[in-house]
Amino acid sequence: MIDRLQYFGITHQTAPIDVRERCFLDEAKSRHIHHVLHDVAEGCFLLQTCGRLEIYVDSAADCTAHIRKVLPIDDHGEVKTGRAVAEHMIRVAAGLESQIIGEPQVLGQIKTSYTDALDAQSLSPLLTTLIRHAIHAGKQARQAMTLADTSPTLAEMVVAHMAQSTGTISRQRVLIVGCGHLAQDIAAHVAANRPAQLTIANRHMGRALALANKTNAIAATTDNLGQRLFDHDVAIVCTAALRHIITPDMIAADATRPLSILDLAMPRNVDPAIAAMPTIDLTHLDQLTAGRSIHDKHRRQIDTIIAQTLDRLHQWTTGRRVAQTINRWLASADHPDPQVRRRRRRRLHKPIMMLKKAIAA
Repeated sequence: MIDRLQYFGITHQTAPIDVRERCFLDEAKSRHIHHVLHDVAEGCFLLQTCGRLEIYVDSAADCTAHIRKVLPIDDHGEVKTGRAVAEHMIRVAAGLESQIIGEPQVLGQIKTSYTDALDAQSLSPLLTTLIRHAIHAGKQARQAMTLADTSPTLAEMVVAHMAQSTGTISRQRVLIVGCGHLAQDIAAHVAANRPAQLTIANRHMGRALALANKTNAIAATTDNLGQRLFDHDVAIVCTAALRHIITPDMIAADATRPLSILDLAMPRNVDPAIAAMPTIDLTHLDQLTAGRSIHDKHRRQIDTIIAQTLDRLHQWTTGRRVAQTINRWLASADHPDPQVRRRRRRRLHKPIMMLKKAIAA
């Protein structure tokens, strides 16, 4: 049964940020993928983060041609089948395939995507079980890691980048555009370093005020964002917008004041053309993140967790296949005459017990 699993993915390991950006799925594209796979797959699961777009499929048929209709997997994609698919999902849940090794956010993203998939009824029993096993293994793997193993969080890396590239944070005027989970984490870390000024800008003033009150910051809307940029030394942009909200025309051609911009969104919120402007220092997500290796001792522990999880998944799939076989045998023994039905079932008793014993062994 596990050989039905298929994986199609584009990640930070296989594709640069501009390719991942073009492949980013909005709600309409996600529905289209489900529609394309509806007649050929028993279930599918989509996982999309800043660093990856992955499609997990449960199907007896090769779905590569169907996926190629909606995802350019030829040049930058990766295809896996069978046990390799299950192992990959477990490694993703453990944070081993992330740009920041061991980061916890991906486990939450898997849980959210899993909930969405349950609501959409797009999962098969095999995918449901795989995801549950992966989430459990991801939690175990993080318990096996030490602080020395795990990389700093993205918010910590942002603060370190600011200190290195723009100098002492206490002298900087910092603008954070966005109020999502990442923006909240970054705002807390920046505020802890007591910047000269911290401004939270959001499309909705109420959300900006809520975050500003927690971080002793100034709240603002994203109106006149171009002018607001140059009232600050650093701008950190991480909104859910699916387009560029900062473009070259928003920046005066004769601007002389330096500005450092960190674009942490996917798709990017800042037009990459801005990097050519002499006063702008633009950094995007892939330029900022870098993983740290895990100690060999803990790596062996995590490898054991992965192997044990794969064994449990194999036991589940084997047990399910056996149960289906037994149900077919019992159905074939059905007969309107109760005596005939009993005789047939008695003849099946020994092979059924032998099959169960073989599985238990």
